[in-house]
Amino acid sequence: MWVNLLGIFLLLDVVRAETATWEQLIASGDKLRTDARYTEAEPYFRSAIQQAQGPEERAMSLGQLALLLQLRGAFPQAEEFYQRAISAYEVLPSPLNLAINLNNLGNLYANEGRCDQAEPLVLHAIEIQSRVSGPESAGMADMLDTLASIQMNRSRYADAEDTFRRVASLRERLLGPEDPGLAETLSNLGRICYTLGRYSEAEALDRRAIRIREKALGTEHPEMARIRSQLAELYRVEKKYKEAEVLWLDVIQIWEKMLGPEHHDLGAAWNNLGSAYFSEHRFGEAENLFQRALNICEKSTWAGTSLHGDGSHQSRQYLSRAARV
Repeated sequence: MWVNLLGIFLLLDVVRAETATWEQLIASGDKLRTDARYTEAEPYFRSAIQQAQGPEERAMSLGQLALLLQLRGAFPQAEEFYQRAISAYEVLPSPLNLAINLNNLGNLYANEGRCDQAEPLVLHAIEIQSRVSGPESAGMADMLDTLASIQMNRSRYADAEDTFRRVASLRERLLGPEDPGLAETLSNLGRICYTLGRYSEAEALDRRAIRIREKALGTEHPEMARIRSQLAELYRVEKKYKEAEVLWLDVIQIWEKMLGPEHHDLGAAWNNLGSAYFSEHRFGEAENLFQRALNICEKSTWAGTSLHGDGSHQSRQYLSRAARV
């Protein structure tokens, strides 16, 4: 799980970037990012880099822009800005901020399937966090969540499940049962149960995660759509095709509106809806969706964004099969 440094800056209204102070730029960008208005948020963080007074403000601005770029799916740019932020924090007396950016870069690498690079960064972040704040803190929960995701991506399911359950316990105890971060942890536990064929348990976890997220973010946030997409894929595997289709169409509508027509998450959604149609022998419709997904993934960095794995490879496989039937 990525970590947001900001909680210290809160504004009720977004200010004009060209007349704002550095604090206002950071706060306004954070508000827009929280609302998933990523394109609007970017100029605020870029202006914050220019207006930063001193190395601490500059380092924070770099890390915040990196996080935004990661959420937009611009992984190569996000990596560059995380590395710049980490280099800045390494010479500053801000160990927790260094740990946060190490964790976030590790999260980005994990999303790209670069687990060999991700795990050392996250373990370093955990070591710093434990030394500064102790083994039981909200920050530690975020970093353990990232570690568990890496363990899951490396098929170390028993380790990942143990770590996620530790994270869930920490979050619920420290932040309460309605904490939005708890929803992500429950969703990840659901992915493990799905992978291990424990479908009833997976569905219960996904539904609880959806209830928490809806309360915190509303029904049309991209993160809300991500958890629904996971439940939709579970329905497809259980051959509940109509239920899966309804959820996938809802997810696609949200992601197309909030993330744009060429975002890798949208490509994953078209691919997975196509696989549902393929399972129903709706081959013509499926082929069109696989082609659409392939067009998107060839324009973007797409790795590990769907339950199927690599989007480009999966879409090509399905297109080949659809063409033969």
